[in-house]
Amino acid sequence: MNETMSFDEAREYLKTTRSTLYRWLHEGTIPATKLGRQWRFSTRELDAFRNGGNDRARLSAQLRELGAFLNTRDPRAKEKRVMEQATLESPDEIAEAIVWDAYERRASDVHMQTRSDGVHLLYRVGGKLEEIRVLDRGVAEAIQKAWIGQSTSTDDTGAHRLFQSRTLEKRGVKESANLQVLYQSIATLQGPRVTLRILHSGYILDLAHVCNKKDDREIFERWMSAPKGLVLFAGKAGSGKTTTLLSCLNHLARDKGKAVFSIEDPIEILLDGVDQIQVNTNDINAVERAYLQVQRSDLDALAVSLLCPTAAKGSLGIARGGHLVLQQVHATSIEDALKRYEAMVEEPIRDVLLGVCYQELVPNDRGGRKAVYHFMNV
Repeated sequence: MNETMSFDEAREYLKTTRSTLYRWLHEGTIPATKLGRQWRFSTRELDAFRNGGNDRARLSAQLRELGAFLNTRDPRAKEKRVMEQATLESPDEIAEAIVWDAYERRASDVHMQTRSDGVHLLYRVGGKLEEIRVLDRGVAEAIQKAWIGQSTSTDDTGAHRLFQSRTLEKRGVKESANLQVLYQSIATLQGPRVTLRILHSGYILDLAHVCNKKDDREIFERWMSAPKGLVLFAGKAGSGKTTTLLSCLNHLARDKGKAVFSIEDPIEILLDGVDQIQVNTNDINAVERAYLQVQRSDLDALAVSLLCPTAAKGSLGIARGGHLVLQQVHATSIEDALKRYEAMVEEPIRDVLLGVCYQELVPNDRGGRKAVYHFMNV
């Protein structure tokens, strides 16, 4: 056997693709020498790499297999002949492809659950978890590292925020889709439990789209036109109340030209025209400081997604000070929302309350879910 090999000879010897071999060279994981324009590989070093790189080769093969699987699910495959393009094979490419695959299937979240047989990749669609594939732990770890590497910021809870965009073509019309992805990993006995919440511009809809019923929409619009007062947005976890509240916030900032602030834990979606403040609910000093800063900022309206006694009292004070406040409350009914809020502020709130919206999700005719609103007007 020759002491050195050419690029193509090395690729054949390692039984890999040209793009993978180039990536290994770029990452410095495989030794080589460039003579003129040609790469030369030491046979002895290739032997050592192959013998010590079985795990790496197996990981690469599994990533290519997963990439091919995701390509078959890409709705652009038939229109743009995606299948003829190079197979997805790097962790970065596959990590991004998973997010867009989930987006195309209207998933709200991506889950990775570590189990005895591997890491289960699941999407939450219509409120239910659907299993997509069982991944090798090494593949899952590579994808998770890629997500963290793609993140642009990290909050004080350890959550990573990713931003991705893509031009999509549907029915011959091009449209831009912008995603915000909140990555959270929790250490469990079985291994990392990863959740990605997919938040894109389509989640922040006009009130006309959030409220299909004219009567519901008129109630929201009447509340948003009030110069001052308190509105409680109530519902169980996952009922969609955050989407509704943010749509109202977007309406105030964009359509009514108001000076709008929010106090959130965490900030889930960035809104143009809204000054958003992220605080840790457990940090009382930070919560108090956020309310004090907002009070001094000539605001018209404030939305609050965190709920603790300090926040509840702060919201009530701002509402009584002559501003519109939208407060989110986890509750099981309108009555429960009022009871919980008044217990936190330790006084009645009817004098400043504009109303309560209790929201729940119910099955629709298409197999998904739709929002149903229950109102209390004061």
